[in-house]
Amino acid sequence: MFKMSEPLGSNVDPEKPFAGFDGRQNSVTSDEAVTVTDLVDADEALGFLTKHPRAAEIAIQGTAILEDPAQLKKLIRKIDFTIAPLLAAVYFLQFLDKTTLSYTAVMGIRQDTHLVGQDYSDLSMLFYIGELDF
Repeated sequence: MFKMSEPLGSNVDPEKPFAGFDGRQNSVTSDEAVTVTDLVDADEALGFLTKHPRAAEIAIQGTAILEDPAQLKKLIRKIDFTIAPLLAAVYFLQFLDKTTLSYTAVMGIRQDTHLVGQDYSDLSMLFYIGELDF
């Protein structure tokens, strides 16, 4: 698990206040601590936060949440209650779309659109290609 090398408090570097949050490549690991030396592999969100006008204050608040087990648990619970319903809605829409395509086969899409042979299978395959694309 990622741990910061030292807690962010009053010693936050104003030039790189989020350096302690990036535990990927270009970092030095020793004794269960990760020291970040470069943000070259950071994602866009970290880049945005680094350039934020209140970057040091946000870094301190973020570190406080990560270091306090109660606040961390509350954050994870909030994320879970946000992402799980979105996933359920997306899966429901996927099921609904696929079922609708099946109903169209029963209701006569093959005859109405002059589909022959593998054309209907190709049509249903397009759904999954679109899903993979996004």
